[in-house]
Amino acid sequence: MDTNGTVLVTGATGFIGSVLARQLVEDGTDVRIFRRKTSSLNLLGDAADDVEHAVGDLTYARSLYEAMAGVDRVY
Repeated sequence: MDTNGTVLVTGATGFIGSVLARQLVEDGTDVRIFRRKTSSLNLLGDAADDVEHAVGDLTYARSLYEAMAGVDRVY
């Protein structure tokens, strides 16, 4: 477990977000991704198995609040 806490990455299934999420995992950071149920995980590659998944939608505030529980930083 990373001493810097858990990081939430929104947009982690997109190009830039997936690069960020993979780099954070490689650096040993605890990563939670916020994604839609229908999002493809292809761009995350093997890192998809190394992150915690929070499923929701940014337009539904409750799902975002739940995804942020216990998180120290959000990207």
